[in-house]
Amino acid sequence: MTEMKREPSARRRVWQWLTEPSPRLTDPELRGRSRLLSTLLLLLIAGSLVGAAHVDARFSPGPGQTSPALLLILGIAAGALVAYFLNRRGAYLPAALLAAGLLAVGTFGATHFTLSGALAPTYRPDDVNLLVYLVLSLIFVAVLLPVRLAVTTGGCIVAGILLIPVVHPHVSYSSIVFGPVLFLLVTAVFIMLVARYWRGVARRRRAVVAESGARFRSLFEESIDPVFLVAADGTITAVNAAGSELFGYPRAELEGRHVRDLYADPARRVEVVRKAERQGQVYEEPIRLKKRDGTVLDCLVTIYLRRDSEGGVLEYQTIVRDVTSRLRAEEDLRLRSELLALANDAVHLFDPGGEIVFANEALGRLTGYGVDGLVGMNVRQFNTPEGVEQVPSRIGRMLREGGLEYETVYVRKDGARVDVEVRTRTIETMGRTLLLSVGRDVTRRKADEAELQMRGELLDSVHDSVFLHDLMGNFLYVNEAAAATLGYTRGELLFLKVQQMSSPEHSVLFRRRIDVLLRKGSTTFESEHLRKDDSVLPVEVRASLVESGEKTLVLCVARDISERKQYEESLQRTQFSIDNAAVRVFWVTPEGEFVYVNEMAARELGYSCEELVGMHVWDIDPDHDEASRPAQWQRIKELGSITFETRHRGRDGRLVPVRVTSNYLEFHGVELSVSFARDISEERRAREALAESEERFRSLFEQSMDAIYINAPDGASIDANQAWLDLFGYSRDELPGLNAVDMYANPEEREDFLREMAETGCVEGEVRFKKKDGTVMDCQRNVVARKDDEGNVVAYQGVIHDITNRKLAQQTLKDSEEKYRTLFEQSMDGGLPGRG
Repeated sequence: MTEMKREPSARRRVWQWLTEPSPRLTDPELRGRSRLLSTLLLLLIAGSLVGAAHVDARFSPGPGQTSPALLLILGIAAGALVAYFLNRRGAYLPAALLAAGLLAVGTFGATHFTLSGALAPTYRPDDVNLLVYLVLSLIFVAVLLPVRLAVTTGGCIVAGILLIPVVHPHVSYSSIVFGPVLFLLVTAVFIMLVARYWRGVARRRRAVVAESGARFRSLFEESIDPVFLVAADGTITAVNAAGSELFGYPRAELEGRHVRDLYADPARRVEVVRKAERQGQVYEEPIRLKKRDGTVLDCLVTIYLRRDSEGGVLEYQTIVRDVTSRLRAEEDLRLRSELLALANDAVHLFDPGGEIVFANEALGRLTGYGVDGLVGMNVRQFNTPEGVEQVPSRIGRMLREGGLEYETVYVRKDGARVDVEVRTRTIETMGRTLLLSVGRDVTRRKADEAELQMRGELLDSVHDSVFLHDLMGNFLYVNEAAAATLGYTRGELLFLKVQQMSSPEHSVLFRRRIDVLLRKGSTTFESEHLRKDDSVLPVEVRASLVESGEKTLVLCVARDISERKQYEESLQRTQFSIDNAAVRVFWVTPEGEFVYVNEMAARELGYSCEELVGMHVWDIDPDHDEASRPAQWQRIKELGSITFETRHRGRDGRLVPVRVTSNYLEFHGVELSVSFARDISEERRAREALAESEERFRSLFEQSMDAIYINAPDGASIDANQAWLDLFGYSRDELPGLNAVDMYANPEEREDFLREMAETGCVEGEVRFKKKDGTVMDCQRNVVARKDDEGNVVAYQGVIHDITNRKLAQQTLKDSEEKYRTLFEQSMDGGLPGRG
């Protein structure tokens, strides 16, 4: 039960109001002094008024005259009233000084009037007993004034006492020193010392108690964690603001409520209380509590027991910490960490100093250090020396701009270099700025780009016109030489067709030549091209079929033969052109005998032209023999031109791979084959390297665990790896007949895909596909468009992940949470930590 407080009387309330310190004074000791000063000033005012009445009645000089003593007493009363109001307004020090001065002046004045005989016969002129009251001034000063001012004021009072014999000669110093003043002075000093000592003790005790209470109240009220005081019977006796806010109850409603109402499972409270009583305390026990609106919270509860002298429980002091958000954040962080660990891209977090605080498995594999070796490492350690110099400036740009995209080179642990495309951004976590870096190995892409660039430069550097077109005559590629020769730009040529570029008599032969190509695979013929200015350019065209995916294309190399046409009758011109040709040239009879070789052929074979003339093909070609010559000649004669690869053996026995083009020629009734042989050593090495590179890419493509596919823009399937076939349930033989729209659970999403791809060039997100057996699955896809040099989309390449199980797990978890939330909300019981 709460003890009833006694209501103060009306008189006491008035006196408390009169002596109440000013609110401006916050120091407890100063407020006590101010209250004492107000009391003394009120007594001084009252005493002055009583003294004034006494002096006026007994010591008036006469009618119409005023006693100087009366004026002094009234002046002291007025000054005391001023000091009182100063003190009430918070000006404690000026009021105390004024009060000390008034008391000293009053005492000195009374002593002066007594010693001068103005108060005779009531007070004798030699009576120095009034000096006793001067000691009261010293006591007043010692108690109410600061030490420095007390000493100064006390010194002034003592000096005034010593001046009394000078003003009044009939008073001796001995009477002052050895009279009541000495006795009262000693007594006053003793009283002051005792008073100061006990006042200090009381002040320290009050300060300790006040500080302890204030600290406890401050900790209780300002604690960010909810704090409950629960009685032994489970009743909540006190709760701080954090507890009221967390559970959504007003304090008045929480205090007096049984603590079990705050527990999601009331039976759990019984277990916790028993554990606390058995161990003496419970530290951060995981408990589920519920708010006023029924929301369930995951909390950590700490309970301390306060017992009486006999060991009985007086109170449960309970601290609650809501960790609902933290647990969810930890779970989210765990899932994110697992996703990052499984990501194909190399991900790491590092501070502005470059120290790595997190790295995933992909980065460990990429650099060869492993995850454990990377954490704590500085990013400079797997950069090239040139990259190390750029690290500070890159980090500075990341911090200023919030992120950065760049390409760099990483140095693996074994010293190998890896081209990497890096994207970074800054993130804030726990008051700390970190940099998130996502790197992708682009070594293969760089090599492919370099190879494509090299091929393009090679094609652009040749003097022959190179064309690539489909079977309908639509150009897909032309080189710079073709554009320059015909007077068009490359862009203009790509909008033309082969038929439009040929003269009318050759344009009608287009279909026939395509038929020959489809039948033979390659052919060489003469044609006429129309320049932009309508002039005619005679050309010799070597055409062959090439396969690109599922498309059959025609690659043509056209050589300007204007001069040959003009001067083919001129032996000198012809001879000069052939002798100085950049390829080996042989004129061969049907029997395989050389009747002419050019300087290039002789020089590269190590013979003279004269030595070679009269020799046979099989003398320099180990893959050719005399027995096979008739069949080969017949083939040349039928086809008109054949191209094949073989080997030429020089005088020194060295074998050189060559590509030979043999053309049938009848000149003045004489049958010959004109063969052009080109050294293809470098080309073969490059082709072998390219084949090896393509085989390596095909191996990576097929062995990838991700489902990868390549489709044409119209949806036709171009290629897919085994993971894709396994995912959708098709065999490789069925792949050519598949279309992308057949994979969609909702075919309309194909149109959305094409629209987004046309706008952005890439598509990322979730989509529902169906397998061969009709099973629908949720997938995560990442698709990019592959374009040619002119920006035309030639294919879509994508990676697909089956996330059906993950989506099912998420839905199951959601359904489970909804189920338990419904059960909890329908429950009639509840609880909160602690006991009461």
